[in-house]
Amino acid sequence: MLRTASTEVAEYEAHEDHRPARTAALRVRTSRGAELLFYVSHAVSEETGPVFTFGFERAQVRCSRGGEIVADFREGPIRSYGLPDAEPRRKLWDAALPT
Repeated sequence: MLRTASTEVAEYEAHEDHRPARTAALRVRTSRGAELLFYVSHAVSEETGPVFTFGFERAQVRCSRGGEIVADFREGPIRSYGLPDAEPRRKLWDAALPT
């Protein structure tokens, strides 16, 4: 079982045109030494949609603005999981069940 060794959270607030715009950051360190970072913000001039990169032992999974979710395996193929907003239930099954 993976356990959390430490957790750090920061929240910031900016005001633009009398509207609050929040930003949050989360850092979690696991008992096995992995570091998980998560950032989210509404204090941006341009919406970028879902953007992420996850690094794992055997692959890196990423999604860039307007792009597909892609897993790049270190010793194997690149696998696409499609667009983040297309067929959400199907993507769940594609990710959970090997092909």
